[in-house]
Amino acid sequence: MLNSESAKIKIIQMLEKRGAHLYHACQVIQFADYLKRGGVPPVNQNKQHFIRLSFLDKAALFAKDSYHLPDANGPLTLQFEPAILEKAESVAPFLVPATSQKKRLPHALSIDDIPYLFRYTEDAPMPEKSYIKSEEALGEAFETDGPQNPQLFITFPDNILPLDTIRDVVVDNYLMKNRQLRDWVKAYANHFAREITVRRRYCPSDIGGYLSDRLVVCLMDRLPALAELAQDKDQFMTEWAQSLIERGLQKEFEDFAKRLREETLLPLLEAEPQIIKKEKVFLATADPLSSFSTAERNLIDKLYQEKLPADAIARITEIEEGMIKTYLDSK
Repeated sequence: MLNSESAKIKIIQMLEKRGAHLYHACQVIQFADYLKRGGVPPVNQNKQHFIRLSFLDKAALFAKDSYHLPDANGPLTLQFEPAILEKAESVAPFLVPATSQKKRLPHALSIDDIPYLFRYTEDAPMPEKSYIKSEEALGEAFETDGPQNPQLFITFPDNILPLDTIRDVVVDNYLMKNRQLRDWVKAYANHFAREITVRRRYCPSDIGGYLSDRLVVCLMDRLPALAELAQDKDQFMTEWAQSLIERGLQKEFEDFAKRLREETLLPLLEAEPQIIKKEKVFLATADPLSSFSTAERNLIDKLYQEKLPADAIARITEIEEGMIKTYLDSK
């Protein structure tokens, strides 16, 4: 573990120079627990308790090209600025095995290894210089056995990472009962009187957004095997499922699907009467949202090509959602 001030400052400077952030993905039931506690608690790792943050926003990979699996840790991604490490008591970078096919221990990294987590050098333009290598590429680069997720194991005073350190919560594009999952999460935050920025994840892949909605429909009913989805009548679902099977990701899909169903979708349905309907939260219906989606994607794709900061794109998305609300209110 690195507990010197100079080590923490060096990591912070590396990340800030690249415009990079730290991430923690979770399910709704975990998020509700964080809201009650007032922060993110540690997890047990080899009889030691660490708060684990990832260098990689894994859910963004699925949103971008739908080739990957969504993050099994959950559809909510808490984003943190590197500066939160100033308050840490100790920090340790690790590569954590990203698949469950074999029992493997985390691989310890040094501070000097951190630049090699990135796809491009630090003198590359934004946003490219902030991009982390894929889990598969990291496994190859560090010559480990299989894909690896780059993480920081951190200890904080009082064993908690306070909610007020969260930059924002990015919610994957799942549509549940004609409501964006983002709006269900906002209702939870309101219920616990927590002022947290919650925004919908931008999904440049039409297929990624479509598959997300199809997965919710399937998982709300039951837990299907990946082999079943590979025989689905829907071409996109079939091709995606077959590509996962070809890469031997059946167990990973099972873990993802089981956790999403049992730790997010079903708990939200149970909480709907007590929390969701009680809170005065804008809950968009599917039809108006989809009528704006093509124009939104075309606009944001253009903005990405012009390399606008992600914060600016997020703000434009919020404005677009305000337009949707105005449209609905006029009906």
